[in-house]
Amino acid sequence: MTSMQNDDAGSLRAPTVKEDGGRRWIYPDRRKGRLSNIRKYLAIFLMAIYLIVPFSTLGGLPLIRLDVLSSQAYFFTLVFPFHDTSYLVFLLILAMLLLFLGTALFGRVWCGYGCPQTVFVEWLIRPIEALIEGNARKRQIRDKGPWNGDKTWRKLVKYFCFGIIVLIISNAFLAYFVDPRLVLSWMMQSPAEQPTAFAVVMSVAGLLFFDLVWFREQFCSFLCPYARFQSVMIDRDTPTIAYDFKRGEPRGRSKQGSGDCINCNHCVRVCPTGIDIRNGLQLECIQCGRCADACDQIMTNLKRPKGLIRTATANHIESPGEGKLRIRPLFYLLALAVTIAIGGSRIYLRSDIKYNIVRTQGTSYTRLPDGRLSNFFSVRINNQTARNLKAGVAAGDHIEIVCGICSEDLKPHQELSGNMIVIFPETLSRHSIDVKLNHSDDAKLPLILPDIAQN
Repeated sequence: MTSMQNDDAGSLRAPTVKEDGGRRWIYPDRRKGRLSNIRKYLAIFLMAIYLIVPFSTLGGLPLIRLDVLSSQAYFFTLVFPFHDTSYLVFLLILAMLLLFLGTALFGRVWCGYGCPQTVFVEWLIRPIEALIEGNARKRQIRDKGPWNGDKTWRKLVKYFCFGIIVLIISNAFLAYFVDPRLVLSWMMQSPAEQPTAFAVVMSVAGLLFFDLVWFREQFCSFLCPYARFQSVMIDRDTPTIAYDFKRGEPRGRSKQGSGDCINCNHCVRVCPTGIDIRNGLQLECIQCGRCADACDQIMTNLKRPKGLIRTATANHIESPGEGKLRIRPLFYLLALAVTIAIGGSRIYLRSDIKYNIVRTQGTSYTRLPDGRLSNFFSVRINNQTARNLKAGVAAGDHIEIVCGICSEDLKPHQELSGNMIVIFPETLSRHSIDVKLNHSDDAKLPLILPDIAQN
């Protein structure tokens, strides 16, 4: 895998870097084709989902939200408290395995079809730019020319439109963490009334404006970590966008003694990251397939077979034949199935009410006037169902529990926090006691006894 290209002097440089080290702007042509149409309709669907999901509900609950004000996460009628991080671990592992499996089966398809960076830049930012400033050639000539009235008004209108877009994206992003009705009310208020929310939205908008409007493909080339470790997940049997060098070489326009590649460079001119796919797989390649669509158009015009640039494996291009059984995708699929089974079982078998009872830090036992001892605990009770439930904590004989919230009626998904005092006789020799919990598994509470406190 290569990530650099040779310049005229023979040194290596990134596609977006000029010989003097400055920024080389990319002006990709836009060509229609089968893969481009798939990406366009998928991008429209994903952008619609992004804007609709934070305002959608299911069963009276947010469809998907990480509500920072209530410290709860909502996911398709399931509600998880923030303090229960085990579910987050399962979610991260699941996302990681899905990415690994998708890469092993289809290559870097996430970058070309699902990555928000690609979706917003290629199907929102660049089309608006082309609508206002013209095609790639016109934009390149205008940018190199002097500032005049035509160039100024086009730039101002373009940046104004981009500013509106990033503000919409930023407020939709905030709605994934705060009730969207609250977000809409904040939008109607003065920034001085909600300085924190205003600062968050403007920070996100500023980062998005920098990334989508200026940084663009450089994120894929220099910052994206996925580009760096994709080589670990891709082997010679992984389908990627590839150039059939056996059919295309040697390049030339002559029909005799030349391959099918006529060296028209259309594949380079349409590439959003500025690479030449004929140099092999490169970390800047996002597998968007634009080069394949452009090449297919040229082959059609030349009345030659399509597929000079296509989705294929390195082994298939070098030695066409039947594919072999691949162990890596099977391993990822097995790991994914195990993760889903464990996570799903944990969700299915979880208690209706979750009690989190811990001894209050920095406290010891207290001796009461009647000779009994007391220990202090902090209690958090969470109703994990969509129905009303009654909490309850009870212990054995001669043990008294004083807890204001431990017998409360809990509304659906309600969480309560408070203190609990366990009073027991000094003659108790056990270092822990068994307690009964309503709608949950029984538990043991650690006690501080006089003999332990003195050691």
